Amino acid sequence: MKQEAKPIVPPVVKKLLNIIVAKKSNLCASLDVTTTAELLNLVEKLGPHICL
Repeated sequence: MKQEAKPIVPPVVKKLLNIIVAKKSNLCASLDVTTTAELLNLVEKLGPHICL
């Protein structure tokens, strides 16, 4: 008997895929900064557009 194996998708992957669909973007950003102020400034600007 032949059965199709269903892929196992971890919860974190499901969450990321839901974010990608909701934002209609798969943009990732690496925020390599040295101060909290710089980090928060970039998060405020990029947050609505990035997924990871």
